[in-house]
Amino acid sequence: MVFIFIDINLVTFEIKARLITITGPRGSLTRSFRHASISIIKMGKQRIMLEKVNSTTRDVALLNTISSHITNMIKGVTKRYVIRAISRMFPIGIDITENGTKLTIEKLFGGLEKRNYSFPQGVTIRPSGLLKDEYYVEGNDIELVSRSGIRSLVTVSLFFARDV
Repeated sequence: MVFIFIDINLVTFEIKARLITITGPRGSLTRSFRHASISIIKMGKQRIMLEKVNSTTRDVALLNTISSHITNMIKGVTKRYVIRAISRMFPIGIDITENGTKLTIEKLFGGLEKRNYSFPQGVTIRPSGLLKDEYYVEGNDIELVSRSGIRSLVTVSLFFARDV
């Protein structure tokens, strides 16, 4: 038997059939852990216990991963996740529209076409006030923030039928 305890402050949570909803001052996040054969038990108002009976080292690693996911959810609804993006490699034009949910890049490698990327719900981009070519991608969910930060760079900078 392996037990992992997670102490929670400043947030409320619900557990229903391995579906965890955590609500805090910045919003709420929901995540399903139904793929894992573990027990998630609510102990009091501020504690979660993860339990696995007859566990192997792989099961212990799974428990630690789920514990990290829950901790990241708690950090996301109490603080925010921010990724800094810098575009100083070459002169390009970046426009942020629709309240920071859409990104348009112009003049990428001297091209004339505009490349657009829409961020998922809950993720926004904003320019830094200090530097000209510095931007912040921010949101509550760490996975959405990091995924959208990388996807915006990859999908916008793809070249088709061109030798770079």
